[in-house]
Amino acid sequence: YLVTSVSGCLVCHSDVDWQAPGFPPKAGTEGSGRTWSEEGLPFLTSPNITPDPETGVGTWTDDMLARAIREA
Repeated sequence: YLVTSVSGCLVCHSDVDWQAPGFPPKAGTEGSGRTWSEEGLPFLTSPNITPDPETGVGTWTDDMLARAIREA
């Protein structure tokens, strides 16, 4: 609920459909991370926040996630 509704995490951590009303995440990319090169910010990268243990945060503890959210 926090990720999809309150905080809007998926807007930064997903490819966005700029043609759709409200600019929702593209289907299948929710939370998978993205680079911001097309927006003129090639130095900015939003990491993968999916529960995938190899490419996402699937092996992180709750404390690790909380720290990343607070301090990143």
